[in-house]
Amino acid sequence: MTMSKPRIFLDAGHGGADSGAVGYVVEAEDTIKTVKYMAECFRDNYECEVYADTSADSLATITARANK
Repeated sequence: MTMSKPRIFLDAGHGGADSGAVGYVVEAEDTIKTVKYMAECFRDNYECEVYADTSADSLATITARANK
């Protein structure tokens, strides 16, 4: 039996029209940076498949997220 690689899906939760909290920083900008950093760390250090719904500042619908 062959084991498949674990799949990790990272969801920033903000982007596009949904900026999240705005104050000292814009939450969407920080969450997008964090998702990109985490994806890179997983890819570099583990044998896994990494998917992220936010590679740019856009808001994906729930349906689009689920279909990835």
